[in-house]
Amino acid sequence: MQQSELRALRDLALQDNEALYCLFNYTPHPGQRLFHESKAKVRIACCAARWGKSLAGGFEAAKALMIPQCKVALYAPTYSLAKRGEWAWLLQMLQQSPILRSAKKFNDPSFGESYIKLLWDSELKIRSCDNKKSLLGEEVDVAILCEAAQMSREHLERYIIPRVTARNGYLVLLSTPAGKGTWYEEYFNKGLAHDNPDWQSWQFGLAGEYGNPYFPQEQIEWARQNTSREFFEENYLGKFTTRKGAVYKDFEESLHVISTMPANWRNWPVLVGIDFGYRNPTAAIFIAIDPSGPDYYIFDEIYQTELLTVDLAAQILKKRQGFRVLGTIADHDAQDRGMLNKMGVSTSPCIKNDKNLVGGYQRGLLVGIETVARLLKRKKNDRPNLYVLRSCTNTITEFQNYCWPEDRGETTGQAEHDSPLDKFSHAMDAARYAIYWAERQVLQKRKKEHQAEQGYTAPDQSEFWSSFRGRI
Repeated sequence: MQQSELRALRDLALQDNEALYCLFNYTPHPGQRLFHESKAKVRIACCAARWGKSLAGGFEAAKALMIPQCKVALYAPTYSLAKRGEWAWLLQMLQQSPILRSAKKFNDPSFGESYIKLLWDSELKIRSCDNKKSLLGEEVDVAILCEAAQMSREHLERYIIPRVTARNGYLVLLSTPAGKGTWYEEYFNKGLAHDNPDWQSWQFGLAGEYGNPYFPQEQIEWARQNTSREFFEENYLGKFTTRKGAVYKDFEESLHVISTMPANWRNWPVLVGIDFGYRNPTAAIFIAIDPSGPDYYIFDEIYQTELLTVDLAAQILKKRQGFRVLGTIADHDAQDRGMLNKMGVSTSPCIKNDKNLVGGYQRGLLVGIETVARLLKRKKNDRPNLYVLRSCTNTITEFQNYCWPEDRGETTGQAEHDSPLDKFSHAMDAARYAIYWAERQVLQKRKKEHQAEQGYTAPDQSEFWSSFRGRI
């Protein structure tokens, strides 16, 4: 085909999307068709896995390449991800027409870049976010972000947006969600607000009018019944459900939150954990221990800002009345602990640093977190060892939102020096103080009882802990 004929074919295809669909032998499903009709400068599609976002992204790239002298960039978390997804679909579409045969192509995987240039000087490159060198350089008219939720805000706002706005271009963001509270959810919500015509967002699940009609519906139903609610909603409905960087990823409201306590629970021993605050909330968490598990049940809470220590003591004494209290574990504020002791609430200091921890950890914080996380995991009987009564709304909220910083480990290079974010940490600290204290103190007592029953001297500590961890 002559160059003049190719240009005429291009001009004809640019008249509308239907002509482009025909040119590239592409039959979009209704959700993809809706997405391709957008003229917004920022287009954000939050998609279920297997919805067809890579195929849609490939078409968006092919469409942009039909525009003379248009500069297009495919951005992805890794070079190989883009190559397997949007780039592969782009090449397949261009191969359906004579256009690819006239193109100049260049691939250089060592630089993290693939390159294609068409007859009319439109061009496309792959940019890999794990190679910041590839993000630098020329401006672009169209930026297509593959699995955008896996990229950082820095990638978008420092490297990508400035290169698009310089040419008055537009952004196409396609991704399965990767947690609540992320920059991707923030951008998605801007597109839903409808107060700025330059922004447009969609949420595409696998089922429904704009779902993927080619995905087996029986598989969707199987996943609904056999996976957690959070996993199903994120991967099959395209919803933001799990929080990125969550400390307790296994916490599920449907599994860990209960509406009523077990029978005879008032006869169980009770722990109280306290995290002092003032401007930030003071949190006191009340935990009943089922000795047969042992299982932990958080059944009451105090969660209040500007709470005086004397008033905290009065509330604790009232709430623990009638229970057999094993211990009240508080953080290391000597003044507040001293005041509680004077008011009749005897406390023990929490374990923040422990040099004798199984596994060699040197910080009580991380091992305390690990202890709580293990209790949250489903065991062989499909049950965890930690539950929260539904009335403890602040504790539930913190379990769902307790997070690591986005740059965890990048500053020091050592994960053991990290700490979760302070926000949503107050009930979490109080619960951890009590639970970790119980695991260290109560199980030490059981260790001695176990030794006496078996008639042998103290075994190696790691063997003992392993035996008690058999329930995990």
